Amino acid sequence: MSKIPIDIVELCILPRLPVKSLLRFKSVSKSWRTLISSNDFILLHNRQRDLSSDENRVHIFPGESCTLHLHYLDAPLAPVSLCPYPWPQPILSSRFSDEITIRASCEYFLLVSRWYSHSSGLVLLNPFTRIYYEIPDNTLSGYPKYGLYLDEDHDDLKVVRVAGWKITIFSLKTNLWTLITTKPMMYRGYHMEDYYLCVNKNLLYTILHHYNDYWNIRIICFDIQAKQWTKDVPLPSNNPYVFDLCVFDGLLCALGCDKEAATGTLSAWVMKDYSWVKLMTVVSNNTGDRDYRPIAYRKGSRHEILCRRIWRSELFWYNLRDKEISKVDFKGYPEDGSSYNGYHLDHICKESLMNFRGVRPQS
Repeated sequence: MSKIPIDIVELCILPRLPVKSLLRFKSVSKSWRTLISSNDFILLHNRQRDLSSDENRVHIFPGESCTLHLHYLDAPLAPVSLCPYPWPQPILSSRFSDEITIRASCEYFLLVSRWYSHSSGLVLLNPFTRIYYEIPDNTLSGYPKYGLYLDEDHDDLKVVRVAGWKITIFSLKTNLWTLITTKPMMYRGYHMEDYYLCVNKNLLYTILHHYNDYWNIRIICFDIQAKQWTKDVPLPSNNPYVFDLCVFDGLLCALGCDKEAATGTLSAWVMKDYSWVKLMTVVSNNTGDRDYRPIAYRKGSRHEILCRRIWRSELFWYNLRDKEISKVDFKGYPEDGSSYNGYHLDHICKESLMNFRGVRPQS
């Protein structure tokens, strides 16, 4: 039997393998370690395994005792795996050290910290290679929310911190926090619901409520790259009461009560080509069933969506054709929701070898 040419192995076979296998193969030889750690290989690996939004997706949420739950949506019958945090205890040491939460995520990385720590102990993490980077503390006061932005144009990873109207941005490239803005005049009379902050690519979105009229809301947008506020995002048709924002399938997603729908409904809209398109509506007499977030499409299907009932911490499938809810039976998922420690529970990342030399890999 003839040997497979080394070029075929290195350029066609290895880039199609999962990260876990490639990390083991680094021990095969010095040449493979150099290859797998190189920038060119990692970019090739990303292209080979990221051919569409339906490929290479991992559902991640925090667990107990400093662990992450990882569920590969490409293999729904595979059991949920546990990934312990890789750093030594002193990094996040306190009496709350076993209560770690995910503050934000982007394509390949997570931002994590202690659940009770708001401005210190932030750590960037690639959950697949388990390489991490400690972020210097931000001394500004407040109870912030965070976003994570992979700035590929400048080969940088940025952490966005929002506390009230103060926005600060951390650049991995400079290792510095920068104060960007305070409250603009055009938003006088409104207060920011930064609890519902959402970052999609270079844009940060959040919800405003008017002080004198709680139902008077606006969706506003901050351009992280340009470091300035942009035009408001129009509300979906019929001006529903939007009370939450998230990212679904790479698109901005708004959740709210549609005024024309029957009482006891919650709808989700996604922004496509600068227009809102209704994604789904859940109708139920049970308030807990209506309080949900869409997470991801089922592998190979565009009419079944994985969702979570927020306050119950339950997962379910929603069929867009039949408008029916069905139970999720993933192996290894906590059934009682006891391991969840935050409102923003679910994060979808792409498996990758990328880490923190800028956003380039290091061997």
